[in-house]
Amino acid sequence: MKEKKETRKDGNQFTIEGLSALSEFVKFRPDRIRQIFCKQSAEGKVRRLLSDCSQQKLPLQVLNEMDKRDRGPVSALVEVHVVDFQTAQQRFQKRAGADLVLALDHIVDPRNLGAIVRSAAFFGVREVIVPRTRQVLLTEASVGTSQGAFALTDLVLVPNLVRALEILKDFGYWILAADGEGEAFQKNVGMFDKVVLVLGAEQDGVSALVKKKADKLIGITGAKRSVESLNVSVAAGILLHSFSHSTVS
Repeated sequence: MKEKKETRKDGNQFTIEGLSALSEFVKFRPDRIRQIFCKQSAEGKVRRLLSDCSQQKLPLQVLNEMDKRDRGPVSALVEVHVVDFQTAQQRFQKRAGADLVLALDHIVDPRNLGAIVRSAAFFGVREVIVPRTRQVLLTEASVGTSQGAFALTDLVLVPNLVRALEILKDFGYWILAADGEGEAFQKNVGMFDKVVLVLGAEQDGVSALVKKKADKLIGITGAKRSVESLNVSVAAGILLHSFSHSTVS
């Protein structure tokens, strides 16, 4: 059977599943919720969530338990938008003090993107920078896997990642690119107030041009007898956990 190609959406409506994902949007971006659906068995939990957040007016449709549509107990239709770099640039320029930004160098798996954004949101990162081309963006899989994280963290599109990193360097950010040959990342934790962590593509890693622009190449060291590398979303979680404590205000 031929695999169905997933449609890319740059700022459209997506379905999220589960009470926890819905909770993120209700708490932080209720304006982006277009419709909430729940089975009768979950109605009480959903209404309590809306009441606790003073969002009882959000549109809620209660479905009969026998409803055959492909929905879980709780789901919602939400609107998610990407942010252009010109808009984000104003944020970075004005942002004083410690800050942590994540940049991705051509990630192609939508579930990796969703998992990375979920980790970024958990650790307080407000922007994930991605190139406009040869990079997965907003899809049902990436938004779904993020489990509501796009309510807190924006995907920032740049026409040229190298140029964007140059601009961020001018704003006082240090560029740290993940690389298997880099020095142990622990040596750089706490050294810089404003950091951009760059993670590379699943197969090829960070590109040569991006490496040249990086101030440091940092690596994650495994056991002496271990697999060659980590999944990029796992690596993101490790690095975000370490650097967020010293850079996220």
